[in-house]
Amino acid sequence: FTDDRTKIWAAGLVSNRVFIFDVSQDVTKPKLMRRIENVVELSGMTGPHTPYAIPGRILISMASGPDGKGGGGLAEFTNDGEFVGSHKTPNNPYETVIKPEFNRMITSSWVPQSTYLMPGDKWDPKTFSSSMLVWDLKERKIIQELPGDPVPLAARWMLRPGANYGYSGSLIANTLWKFEMAKDGTFSYKKAGETGSGCATADIRQSPDDKFLYVSCFVGSEIQAWDISEPDAIKLHDTIQGVVQPNMMHVTGDGKRLYFTNSGA
Repeated sequence: FTDDRTKIWAAGLVSNRVFIFDVSQDVTKPKLMRRIENVVELSGMTGPHTPYAIPGRILISMASGPDGKGGGGLAEFTNDGEFVGSHKTPNNPYETVIKPEFNRMITSSWVPQSTYLMPGDKWDPKTFSSSMLVWDLKERKIIQELPGDPVPLAARWMLRPGANYGYSGSLIANTLWKFEMAKDGTFSYKKAGETGSGCATADIRQSPDDKFLYVSCFVGSEIQAWDISEPDAIKLHDTIQGVVQPNMMHVTGDGKRLYFTNSGA
């Protein structure tokens, strides 16, 4: 959704196109209002993945350069689809998470388009990104790089106001990492837990009270619930097993339900 909830943006990861749907009249009947065909030409980047709304703007994480290789960045548009600018990165952005009260934005990372278009067993580890980036949100400027395990797909700030930390998960290393902002504005980044061999952490979500972190294991076919009430000593609390290739998740505002997508029967 755009920040005014009148439009839905959808990114074409393979086609490099972006679709904008009007939901201002009826959210149950989205109408395609615009298709942006020349995203690569406009932005100089490929592999649009996650649209993220800020006031009057949409930031789209772009996996790689114009040839599908190398570093990507963020492409910035108005809510109506007018191109604003590109913000290039040395790695391959996947998701964007923002903590407005700190004027900080973090982008997770994965692989360039030339890699994810190949079968998984053909992926070249040399193309994997292994860091997250910390940005000055207003300036759209990278201020720190946080190196860690390869392919830290998902990143989540804690939800409560003033929370200066959050977690990410590595698809390749089956690990969880904690990032935290110090009083001087610099960030630490350290390993917080292991999800188990073969998990392939695809997505993470937090409960509304910041007491639990949910992890989808794309290869391990389970969803894990981690107790994070002690942020520096997190522990596995429970699991749901038998779900084939669980991927993206959503936790309801009351914390009573978790929805997830999966890629197999």
